[in-house]
Amino acid sequence: MEGGLPKGNLILVSGKIGTGTSTLAMQYIVRGVTDYGEPGLFVSLERGRDALYQETAGFGWPLKTLENQGNLVLMGGPMGEVTTFKKKVGAKIQDLMSEITEAAGKIRADRVAIDGPFHELFPDKAMFRQGLTALVRRLREMGCTTVITSTIEEGTSTLSRSGIEEEVADGVVVLYYEGDGLTRERALEVRKMRGTKHSEELRFFEIADGGMRLIEPAKKSKGSHNNNPKCLFCGAPLEKPMNVRGGGRASFCDSCAEKLEKKGLLKWYKDKTIGLRKPLLHVIEKF
Repeated sequence: MEGGLPKGNLILVSGKIGTGTSTLAMQYIVRGVTDYGEPGLFVSLERGRDALYQETAGFGWPLKTLENQGNLVLMGGPMGEVTTFKKKVGAKIQDLMSEITEAAGKIRADRVAIDGPFHELFPDKAMFRQGLTALVRRLREMGCTTVITSTIEEGTSTLSRSGIEEEVADGVVVLYYEGDGLTRERALEVRKMRGTKHSEELRFFEIADGGMRLIEPAKKSKGSHNNNPKCLFCGAPLEKPMNVRGGGRASFCDSCAEKLEKKGLLKWYKDKTIGLRKPLLHVIEKF
């Protein structure tokens, strides 16, 4: 993405359950503070503060220390507690939105993340669209870049639970956790990103010590198309590379190609003009 998320944008991070959307949102906030000196606000509608401390301890993220330094604010709690408190005190959604902007302003936050079913706080989709648009506009005026997460329901084609976030957002990052048999692999793609060029490739990643880490694809050496082509993902030599687009070389080995096929990311059709199989691959647009 030419260096990162464009400042002031709203970015939707979505994926099915277990893909790592909450981890990516928190990592965006924590790394902003520790690596770039950018204060951050994390609003959770699924976890309380103690749960966040516990769940992020394995990544080595010092949430308490960052809070004590005044560079991080944690807000929210489980959705049930938020809605119960809201009814008890007669608060409105506008009050929560005002609290978010006030908290961000107090620490002069550069980054804000809203994690959880934010749309459930609104009575309908129209109100959610209006509320989200208004909140992001205010945060943008304050110089904040905002990440919002959403879970994709199984068997749906939308990129969020409500179907609204992807329309309002300036950028969409989709996470995958797919596999067959006893193994699964994680991958992500940038579906759209206004204001910057971005990769059109699916990128594999892992969640380990320190959080999420992209797995760098094997680099091609000069002239590899004609001399020693290698698999884009694992770096294995391609003894019989598949033909692509009238003579180009596919940059993945049979093993990786098989994995992509099983995940539904790679499908084939027969090119009648040259009589060879060619991949219909939205993951890799050019080589």
